[in-house]
Amino acid sequence: MQKLLLILLLSCNLFAQDIDFVKSQDTLYIILAETHSMYTEKFKDIDFYSTGNGSINEYMFKDSLNRSIVVRTQNDDKFPNRKVNIICNRRKFLKGNQNKIITMDFILQHGVAKVFIDILRGSKKKTVYLIDKRSLKKRKILLKKAAIAAVGYEEL
Repeated sequence: MQKLLLILLLSCNLFAQDIDFVKSQDTLYIILAETHSMYTEKFKDIDFYSTGNGSINEYMFKDSLNRSIVVRTQNDDKFPNRKVNIICNRRKFLKGNQNKIITMDFILQHGVAKVFIDILRGSKKKTVYLIDKRSLKKRKILLKKAAIAAVGYEEL
């Protein structure tokens, strides 16, 4: 089972690397590690921050110029009258949407600004869902609808 998961994750990384295809999609999926406390990780060009308080999770990508991209999700169990998240079968989902999945490797390869500003810009509104990296080990995965905001970028 672990070998199958590793093959699926590697295939997602191999097939989801075309940025022009990603820009043309109206629905995208981002895989990040979800946390319920403060988490920080430093990469070459960006700092990644993640926080969660039980009802809302926030992910922030900050560059060296202090510009940031913020991705927020909500937990439906805290807002029962506003359900926005979707539960689906992991295997069917990965098979049908592997080209629409954005990973941290993809973000680091193309740059935060290029990936997220291109998602936010454009005539058609894009729907973005966040997938917790740990849920990929389960049979059913939760797709959390995400809101993306850019702070300090003038290109929008």
